Amino acid sequence: MKDPTNELLIKAGVKTKNYFEFQGESSDNIIEFHNTIMKHSDSLIFIWKFGYSRDCLFSDVECELTVNLSFDEVINIMKLQDDSHVMIKTLNLINQEILTEDSNIKFTTQNLIDQEDD
Repeated sequence: MKDPTNELLIKAGVKTKNYFEFQGESSDNIIEFHNTIMKHSDSLIFIWKFGYSRDCLFSDVECELTVNLSFDEVINIMKLQDDSHVMIKTLNLINQEILTEDSNIKFTTQNLIDQEDD
C-alpha cells in the first residue's frame, strides 16, 4: 500500500527524508534550535522526538529530527545560534529514505490495529 504522505511530499518536490539524532545541552538549546530551524529553512518536513531527564544533574536532551535538509544544511542552521557546540558535535545522520512513487507505508502500531479491524 502506498504511503499517501510520501505521495504528497513527492508532488511537492521532496526527494528524501533524512533522519538525524543529536544531543542538546539543555531543553533551552533545543527550543532555540527549533525556532532557528523553523525560521531559516524551507524544509517541508519537521518530525521531532525528544528524550530528557528532569534531573538537574543530567540536563542533556536526546533528539531525533526528520527533515528534508542535508547534513550540512542542519549543521549550518545549528551554527546560527550561540550555544550549539554539543548539538554540532553529536549530530549524526542515522537514516535516509529516498521517496519514490512506489514508497510503501511503514508498519506502525496503528497500521497493525487497522489491519485487525478488516
